[in-house]
Amino acid sequence: MPSGKKTDSTSAQKNFEENVDRWVQESASALRGRDDQPYDGVLGTPPEWFPENFQREFKGARNRLLDAIGYTPNQVRDLVATEFRRDRKAI
Repeated sequence: MPSGKKTDSTSAQKNFEENVDRWVQESASALRGRDDQPYDGVLGTPPEWFPENFQREFKGARNRLLDAIGYTPNQVRDLVATEFRRDRKAI
């Protein structure tokens, strides 16, 4: 195998690892930033009296809505308000 191919492969692997490390750091920073906000129903962390397992579920749902679906915090608030009004009308 020519030495250039091995160097290219090693360089590509290093570049990939650096990109993954950067993505992990940026993602972790974004998640911490969400938790560090005052709790408003979307951003922040629920109060301490809120059971820990529900806090994890809240954070998972929030992060899926914001990241995977791409909603903004305001869109999530509007979605929750709409569902709440719909449920109240059903009573």
